[in-house]
Amino acid sequence: MKFDFNVFSNVFLATDIFSNSDKKISGLSTWDTFAQLFTILVIFIIVLVGAYYSTKLLGKAQGQRFKGGNIEVIETISIANGKVIQLIRTGSKYIVISVTKDRVEFLAEVPADQIKIKEIPEQKAKNSFDDILRKVISKKGRND
Repeated sequence: MKFDFNVFSNVFLATDIFSNSDKKISGLSTWDTFAQLFTILVIFIIVLVGAYYSTKLLGKAQGQRFKGGNIEVIETISIANGKVIQLIRTGSKYIVISVTKDRVEFLAEVPADQIKIKEIPEQKAKNSFDDILRKVISKKGRND
């Protein structure tokens, strides 16, 4: 079996490729390569935008699904790794349950007059994706 060193030098050293910039590399011109790169970037941006809006839509749907029902988690406190105690409103009753990895147990029913619910004003998240993206874009604009 004879090894052809000319094939090796042409493939790995690529001496002929850099001698002429207009020469086609593996059948593609320079403009074809840029067109492929541009197409890939456009597809990537479309996928990113689609992912952003689909997660936003799914988040709204999940929030509406759990809103306005007869069951609401009022408070949750972790007591150990994977073990929490929850205060839950079911209709007009308040119950306390313990939740572990394997089980959910009823602990007690609490009278409504003993419950102190803190009103937390609904506000936009401090570091939403939109805010972070705008900061990054504005920093890039200042650096250019």
